[in-house]
Amino acid sequence: MKKKYDLFSFGHISLDVIKTPDDRREALGGAILHAAWVAYRLGVNTGVLTKSAKADKERLKEFPPFPAKDLYWVESKRTTAILNDYKDKSLERRDCFNQGQADPYKKEDFPDFTARVVQYAALMQGEIDLDLIKWLAKRGALVVDAAGIIRTVMADKTMQSQPWPDIKAAFPYFAYFKADAAESNYLTGLDTETHDGRVKAAQQYLDWGAKEIILSHNQELIAATKDGVWASPFKNRNLLGRTGRGDTATTSYIIARLTQKPADAVLFAAALTSLKMETPGPFKGTKSDVEAYLKQFY
Repeated sequence: MKKKYDLFSFGHISLDVIKTPDDRREALGGAILHAAWVAYRLGVNTGVLTKSAKADKERLKEFPPFPAKDLYWVESKRTTAILNDYKDKSLERRDCFNQGQADPYKKEDFPDFTARVVQYAALMQGEIDLDLIKWLAKRGALVVDAAGIIRTVMADKTMQSQPWPDIKAAFPYFAYFKADAAESNYLTGLDTETHDGRVKAAQQYLDWGAKEIILSHNQELIAATKDGVWASPFKNRNLLGRTGRGDTATTSYIIARLTQKPADAVLFAAALTSLKMETPGPFKGTKSDVEAYLKQFY
């Protein structure tokens, strides 16, 4: 029987090492972990798919307690692993080093499903291809993160932005496209250190065929469609939970968009993400916590 979800998210878990000028720690990460917790805490009907080596299957216990029938796991030869080396206390610039990459996704990995929104919680290039993008876009409104199409493992294991030959062909299949300011600078060549530059980058993505844009920067979250542009500031009081900012913002925004207009969704997502950035790990608050944060800081 075909499964029906409001949100279906898929992506690789990652065995992360997080290094800052003041600290070094290990944690389970990956965009999919952050996405799953946001969806669970907001009470959305969600299906989640991830891949890892068999030895790391036990790490699924760090996911939210979804019903077993809605948490899908596929065995991979390896588990993705990443060293995130933040260069200064702003935690805005980092060098990433690949320490393992799980197998790419293929159609056979997925259950028979449809969803209102299908989210590719991306880590790096090589996890999906254009044919899978086209196939997924038929199952629901497809959300794609720029990391999954430009973030590339180099010969020295560094991870750098590199061209993806199919990018222009893929854009018309993106109901939502998420990128941060650095990725947008690379993709468009625009100066994305300014608000106006980020807006121009979002408009470029719309021109390439994406239907709705989510663009993050350390100062703000921007949403854009052909009908307008909306922005809301981040107001976090510290950066203890900086890792996962973009993934949290993306998931909270697309969930809010199930019932809200872009202006309200970007405000809610900015507040939830600000709250998450004050505590390490995925978002484990409640909708009431976000509403209280909105009243206090917005």
